[in-house]
Amino acid sequence: MAGKVTLGAVDRLTAQRGHFEMVAALVRIASGLVGSRQVSYYEVTAATEGGQAPMVQDFLNPERQIVPQEMKLLLRAFRTRKTVRGTVEGRLTVVHPVQGHDGNGALLVFRVRRYLPAAHRELRKLLAIYRNFQLLHDRIERDALTGLYNRQYFGEVVARLIHPGRAYHQRRKDKEHGYWLGMLDVDYFKRVNDEHGHLIGDEVLVLFARLMRETFRYEDRLFRYGGEEFIVVLEGVSRESAFQALERFRLAVEAYPFPQGIRITVSAGFTEIQFGALPSEVIDRADRALYYAKNAGRNQICGYEDLVARGDLRQIEYPSHKNVHIWVKTGV
Repeated sequence: MAGKVTLGAVDRLTAQRGHFEMVAALVRIASGLVGSRQVSYYEVTAATEGGQAPMVQDFLNPERQIVPQEMKLLLRAFRTRKTVRGTVEGRLTVVHPVQGHDGNGALLVFRVRRYLPAAHRELRKLLAIYRNFQLLHDRIERDALTGLYNRQYFGEVVARLIHPGRAYHQRRKDKEHGYWLGMLDVDYFKRVNDEHGHLIGDEVLVLFARLMRETFRYEDRLFRYGGEEFIVVLEGVSRESAFQALERFRLAVEAYPFPQGIRITVSAGFTEIQFGALPSEVIDRADRALYYAKNAGRNQICGYEDLVARGDLRQIEYPSHKNVHIWVKTGV
């Protein structure tokens, strides 16, 4: 028997405020409608150039490898924006397109014993509600000028990484790879506004955000933190890889032809997002590294842990277990 989309289900779905919570609620409700316990939600990022295939990732289980049979179904559903069916590892698999934004999208995937048309008709009703609610929610999560995620959504993402589930904590036993927070600041941005006006300043910020999208990976989260400050959350990389990603972006900004011949550079500080830390501590570490980079001449990348190891920053532990950081080198 097919389930029905009830007012209670709609209420549970639209009561969610964070993207992660919305997806989790959608998966739970959809599972009951279709009668399948094997439900996945994939996010798809369209390739921007070079004819590359779109990038696909299991949102609730990012480490999961997608087998070729399933990937073929996912890409077909993404490109056609239609429900597709096929067999993956001997199981009937149904893929429903969920939403689209800036050429990107999402897919809801079910492994079922048999296809029930009535159940999937009800599911499409639920997805129509979800799409409309997600569009409204997306406006709340994104910065109006640049289209990047905003500071409010940043808090949700960091809180989820700092206090994850047990599976994530087990994966973090791999000391070589982690999650890193990079804080970026456009150098001398006030001078741009003063000399060229706020309209040109806004254009610089829009182009800066576009460069972030083009330079960082699709799975990295990009935010406008406020004014000319931006943040990137780098997922599942080593410290050296995090530095290299930020350095590539620094070089891209330095070489970019901004309007009216304006030369723009960027300074950045980055730190590891440590399990169990307070969000304010993570922000403080990245901000201290950024502050050091700017006072050391700007247009450079500084890692908090490297600065502490060299003695350029000193970390003091207080009885309250709050970390207070002191910038040691002065007059730089």
